[in-house]
Amino acid sequence: MGRRSFRPVAVLYLAAVLTMLASACSSADAAADMKRGADLFWSERYDEAISAFTSAAAADGAVSPSALRMLGVCHLYKGDPAKAMEVFNKLLAGFPTSEAAADAPSFIALCYEHQGKAEDVIAQYRKHVLDYPDNVWTPDVMVHLSDRLTDKGAYDEALAFLGKVINEHPKLAQHARAHLAEAYLAQGKYDQAIAVAKERLEAAEAAWPGEKAAVKDPRYQLAECYRRADRGAEAIAGYQTLIADYPQDAVAVEAEYQIAWTTLNGLRDASRAKSLFEAFVAAHPDYANMAEAKSHQAFCSVMLGDHATARDMYKALMEANASDPSWKRTFKLSLDSCQIELKEYAEARQTLSEIMAEYPDTVDAQAAAEWYLTIRDK
Repeated sequence: MGRRSFRPVAVLYLAAVLTMLASACSSADAAADMKRGADLFWSERYDEAISAFTSAAAADGAVSPSALRMLGVCHLYKGDPAKAMEVFNKLLAGFPTSEAAADAPSFIALCYEHQGKAEDVIAQYRKHVLDYPDNVWTPDVMVHLSDRLTDKGAYDEALAFLGKVINEHPKLAQHARAHLAEAYLAQGKYDQAIAVAKERLEAAEAAWPGEKAAVKDPRYQLAECYRRADRGAEAIAGYQTLIADYPQDAVAVEAEYQIAWTTLNGLRDASRAKSLFEAFVAAHPDYANMAEAKSHQAFCSVMLGDHATARDMYKALMEANASDPSWKRTFKLSLDSCQIELKEYAEARQTLSEIMAEYPDTVDAQAAAEWYLTIRDK
């Protein structure tokens, strides 16, 4: 449901495997090794796949660019981006005009993603776009590049790449529109995001009339655009249609959650939201973001002035999420606020002391110290 689908990753390594298998090998042994390596790769047996592709590369006494590409892919998926980059750079240096080399910059970009090097990621995607403008995967790479530029705040350039894909590559236009709407949301340009999301939905309805599966994601994105634009009633209406049309799909669960969230944060109806969160938590005990859902449920009680119920919920959430420092910290801060509201000053001082001790040199610790002073003598 998010824009981080990593579609280019799947497409590129699928392309690599299929192209590799289709390539004419100069010996039966090399072809057998390549086929064996592909099977092992799909089975996630990366060390064995690396051995097979290494054997294929050396079968005829000459390095094969297809084998090098797959060696790099295996190292990348094994979790060794440094070794993968070494192989991909060898591919670029030794076979710059080969079909296999055209994928290398994007794979190197993925290696940098593993290492958290955002600027290098952008540089490698740019290299692919500039050096291989006619490559079959370049439109997909431009979409992925636009995401990274959006993250960086380079919105105009991101929009330009997405516009180029939409105008020049009709088969990817819908995919690009989804990312374009997200780019507008990132800028707070909600009207533009809604317009693009509507256009995407209308295009899907026209292309696949009566096919609910084809319009599920566009409908969810449009509802999300309304929610982000603080148009709560329209967002909830969109989520409700998703629940009605896809009752057994994961999107229905997420839509149910977003209705509760929007009721609280968009419509500012804490009473109704509390009921919705309670029903959601009971119906979906295995929800991936249960800590967040229960946190909102507790906050509803805070908004309704029921600090005792909220206090007890935050205590339970602290215990249930003790292994997650971020959530534990959040819940401890919320607990302290409830204790102060309930005039449980001794307990509040204890909680504040724990915050200062556990999270020193943080904004939260500084705030805790200031709060402590206000209730020190109470």
